[in-house]
Amino acid sequence: MALAPAPPDATPGAVRSTPEGDRVSDDRLWDFAQRSRLRQLVEFYISRRPDGRHAHEARELLQALPTTEDSDVRPESLCERAATHPRDATANTAGVPLAELGRNAETAIQACRAARESHPDMPHYTALLARALAARGERAAAIGYYREAAARGNLRAMVSLGLLMETGDGLPRDPRGAAALYEMAARGGSPDGAINLAVALMEGAGVRKDPGRAVTLLKQASEAGSAIATYNLGVLAQQGLVTEPGAALAYFRKATELGDPRGFVPAAILLDEGRGVRKDPAAAAEMLLLGVASDAGDAANQIVTRAATWSPDTIRLLQERLRRAGYYTGAVDGRGGQKMAGPLRQWRRVGNLDLR
Repeated sequence: MALAPAPPDATPGAVRSTPEGDRVSDDRLWDFAQRSRLRQLVEFYISRRPDGRHAHEARELLQALPTTEDSDVRPESLCERAATHPRDATANTAGVPLAELGRNAETAIQACRAARESHPDMPHYTALLARALAARGERAAAIGYYREAAARGNLRAMVSLGLLMETGDGLPRDPRGAAALYEMAARGGSPDGAINLAVALMEGAGVRKDPGRAVTLLKQASEAGSAIATYNLGVLAQQGLVTEPGAALAYFRKATELGDPRGFVPAAILLDEGRGVRKDPAAAAEMLLLGVASDAGDAANQIVTRAATWSPDTIRLLQERLRRAGYYTGAVDGRGGQKMAGPLRQWRRVGNLDLR
């Protein structure tokens, strides 16, 4: 299992701890409304859940959202809504994946050009313009603006330019220059800069290897809320570079809570095998089912094609969960395989709501 760098665009879905009862619909409804930043959806949440767990947050967000009468068409607002990086999202500005930005690149470019011209002292809009140009495939122009914004202190531009330099995408490959940019971004407080610098320090890419400092950087990024950094700490704990008892499981679980579903399968493995923690088939089954509902397919693949590597107790408890949910009618025999594929597909669509 390798360390994960902070990619240019990765937006893991928000993954919650196991909810119960109305908390499921409450959390899901709020999550949808919060991500959309649409007044209508936030108002809908408040009307449906006036005393909900997120009602106070919803009312605060509603105050910050523009009405149709507001100057909602200002280029600054359009630029930020159209081009903000997913991991730079704020309470009032949702991040936009690169593919989605590419579909609306022309609008974003026009808005960000106007915002940049109106605020020449703010490299933030220059960095957003660079991202919009990159989404449209205009690498040379994007690199020029990334360089300008990075030179003026924009942390996202430093990380994005560093990634282009590290991979040689649109300019000569320069791992040392990339590491220097990650260093500056990390010192400025960028979790993504810290993550990519940590990966470079682990691999000796452009810098001398320094695993101890890499762990320190990842811990700082994790404490700042980075799911990727937290997942990486779990990987390093498995490799013995983080030595606190039970650290790997704790970090993988925390990574899922922060929004990285890749942590579910390694957490389940540790619980299934009792590796460094108490063996717990019930918790392992729960981690697998949460992974099935939210990861890229690894958890389902483990049950369908790699079931022999799991204890029969874990698979049996998983089958019982699926049977209670009404998705599995076969024998509760502790054996996975193709018979589990259909029930798991149903679980992925809606079954995770029943996990309680």
